[in-house]
Amino acid sequence: MFETGLDGVRFDMIRINPYTQYIRIFEFKSCRQDFKSDKKWEKYLKYCHTFTFVCPREVITKDDLINKPVGLLWLYKWKHKGSDRILKDWFIDTEWIKRPKKTEVDTKIITRIAFMLVHRTIWRKDDVF
Repeated sequence: MFETGLDGVRFDMIRINPYTQYIRIFEFKSCRQDFKSDKKWEKYLKYCHTFTFVCPREVITKDDLINKPVGLLWLYKWKHKGSDRILKDWFIDTEWIKRPKKTEVDTKIITRIAFMLVHRTIWRKDDVF
């Protein structure tokens, strides 16, 4: 689910395993300035078991996240050998630079997120995948 949140914070992407009630939040950063100017991401930590920054290669480094329980996932695209420049021949690949550490989430917050998701699926069906 994209661009949703609670208590005045908006998550870029939230993934919830309904069987284990495990919540993951992903924050996408397009450039270094976007990362440096974001002062709100630490407020997201109480809403998830794991939090991960996702960005192009080397926009955020492991050193930027020292002593933080968050993950870092780099995205990059590559072109299949021998293909022409047609967009369909480009692939997105990922590389885990730092895995997030699991934290506990208050059961009241899990319940609130569940109700928020039900509300979103009723009113904005296209946001959920």
